[in-house]
Amino acid sequence: MLSRDRPGWRPEALDARQGYAELVARWLWSYGPGTVEDLAWWLGANLRSVGT
Repeated sequence: MLSRDRPGWRPEALDARQGYAELVARWLWSYGPGTVEDLAWWLGANLRSVGT
């Protein structure tokens, strides 16, 4: 949809850590407040991987 409105536009490239931080920020904005446990459940991840 965005490509139709802005032909040639490409999103900013993020490394894995930046991408993960962006995903968490968007999750909190949409569903927050939330806990680490909530986020782990939503991601289908374990607490260890979410807490890093």
